[in-house]
Amino acid sequence: MLLRNRLLTRAALFGATTGCPLGQEVVAPNGTEPHGQRPGWRPEDATGDPAMIRESDEEVAEFKRAMNENRTAAGEPILFP
Repeated sequence: MLLRNRLLTRAALFGATTGCPLGQEVVAPNGTEPHGQRPGWRPEDATGDPAMIRESDEEVAEFKRAMNENRTAAGEPILFP
């Protein structure tokens, strides 16, 4: 969840959307949130723990490497120089 929130926050900085405006509630037809999650950053997800921040940064770096490897294999330009 922490990685998802960081990616959504970074995407918003570049004007990207995920199908609905960030911060807007997504409500399923039965009136519940899908999978109990909402888009956007939630203050209760914030942490000051250096170990969690380091782990999150490593997850983001791993994700970027995997995305670049996949795009290179497909003959596409990399997304994260």
